[in-house]
Amino acid sequence: MKGLFYRKFCTVAIVILFVGISIAPSISGSIGELSTASLIEEVSDISSKLKKTNENDIAIYDESAVFGTRLFDAGNSFSKTIYVDDDNTEGPWDGTQEHPYQNIQSAIDDANNGDTVFVYSGTYYENVVVDKSIELTGEDRNTTIIDGSGTGYVIYVTADTVTVNGFTIQNSGIGSERAGICIINNNILISNNIISNNEDGIRLIDSEYTEISSNILNNNQDDDIVIRDYSNNNIVTGNKIISYNEAGIILYISNRDNIIFNNTITNHDYGIIICYSSNFNTVYNNVITKNNLGIYIHDSSDTNKIYHNNLMENTQNAYDECTNTWDNEEKGNYWDDYEERYPDAHKKWLKGIWDTPYEIPAGDNQDRYPLIKPYSKSKPYITPLFPQFLEQHPHLFPLLRQLMGLQ
Repeated sequence: MKGLFYRKFCTVAIVILFVGISIAPSISGSIGELSTASLIEEVSDISSKLKKTNENDIAIYDESAVFGTRLFDAGNSFSKTIYVDDDNTEGPWDGTQEHPYQNIQSAIDDANNGDTVFVYSGTYYENVVVDKSIELTGEDRNTTIIDGSGTGYVIYVTADTVTVNGFTIQNSGIGSERAGICIINNNILISNNIISNNEDGIRLIDSEYTEISSNILNNNQDDDIVIRDYSNNNIVTGNKIISYNEAGIILYISNRDNIIFNNTITNHDYGIIICYSSNFNTVYNNVITKNNLGIYIHDSSDTNKIYHNNLMENTQNAYDECTNTWDNEEKGNYWDDYEERYPDAHKKWLKGIWDTPYEIPAGDNQDRYPLIKPYSKSKPYITPLFPQFLEQHPHLFPLLRQLMGLQ
């Protein structure tokens, strides 16, 4: 019996030894003393934060999650930084700080998955293809310029797990290849760029888990952000979208579970378009102003949720011929034409809403809880005990109860 136990123990020990030897190189270096179990737990935690679903199968992202986390950062202990400087006109060129490449594509061609390509300020007349999982970083988004010279995509992202930040991206071509950035893969971060003077600003095609954040998009000719062709579970947040063109953001052809929040969208024919079977998307906390039509939803695009948006100074604020929800069960949107359309409505001051729903033109949708004032994240706190007290004593404070919407 002891001999059998001893043989089992030796077998397990040998297996553990070989497993330890095989995984040691992949978790050394940048991970330090992080164990395999803790690494798996960390990646699972990131994944769980990226997307949750509620009972209606609508995607809800955890805003506390760190969006843009690149999973290869923890997995590549041999990553390096490759440098680019257009001032190095005479060479040599090996991608080091002392001898940087002169153009961006040479650095990408020399990179491996997990590397960083750092580009010094300058103007780079290139059409860049990113076909590796890298971070492409500019020194200063105002002075690090990638110019497409009027042809093709300025940046074409074909790999997954790519970051592009810190550039001015300008002068794409026209026609079928006509965007500042085109993305055809997943888990991409486009952040802190100026994207201007292109046909489209950013185009996603069949892309998932991509984040477009904190960019300035202006003077693009057609649309600023295009999410199309089965692009799901993407985030568009914190962007200033100020072109005089057709659409600020457009979702079309079967896109779902995308979240659009905290953007400023102004001076377009259409602020946001959701169309052609684009369902289960969420639009909230945006400022949509000075457009011909603020939010336009059509052609079988249902079960989208729109709330906490400020729609102001648009020629028409909204049009929805489909079936969607224009509030979050408690608060809706701010409409600057509300009092003109509903002069007899009353304010529920402590709830911050009007007592009459706002009818959305073109269908049977309504904002059931239109906001009295433009939406702001900062709100005064009112203890829930006082409304509970009023509910329990209906004969007290009738005027206050009316203001709070309790009767």
